[in-house]
Amino acid sequence: MEPASKNFAVKTGAIRQFRADEVPGTPPTVKVQLALREERPYRLERDGTRIILTLENAEEASAPPEPPPAPPAEAPAEVAASTATLSISVIGAVKTQGRLDVKPGTKLLEAVYLAGGFSDDAASDRLRVVRKDQGEKVTMQATAAQAKDLVLKAGDLVIVPETSSIKQKIFNGKVVPWATFFISMGLVLALLI
Repeated sequence: MEPASKNFAVKTGAIRQFRADEVPGTPPTVKVQLALREERPYRLERDGTRIILTLENAEEASAPPEPPPAPPAEAPAEVAASTATLSISVIGAVKTQGRLDVKPGTKLLEAVYLAGGFSDDAASDRLRVVRKDQGEKVTMQATAAQAKDLVLKAGDLVIVPETSSIKQKIFNGKVVPWATFFISMGLVLALLI
């Protein structure tokens, strides 16, 4: 089946020749060609089922609008640094334990203060940072003085240990009343037997 073709010569105006070809297929398509008398700027618009070709005068045609600038491949370093955050966790003897989102370059001591600071029984001379480095768990220990310089990385776990141990709790009165009770009960039972 030959494609249906209509060819018209135009005697006046900017268009010299108009040709429409029906191309069979599913769905059928129509190919439209215009031959102009001279090179001219144009606009192509769509209005529902109509396609509108507008030829403009060469001297009246304005320059086509410039496309918007393409976004940069990467944000400038100062913008990227201001919006990036690292997720870390702070647990132990701090006032507010949990996950924190901090800026890159945040130091260990800053993270402790972002978590509310040291609690009353914090061992500030035995701070620990646990991080994964090349798939292996690495634990670093630091004093408060060293913590001023230790830069945290994404995923770090900050541990602030307590100063008091179970021995200290027994002797400073926190456990003694219960211990006294059990010792007394043991003596009473021993006397009854």
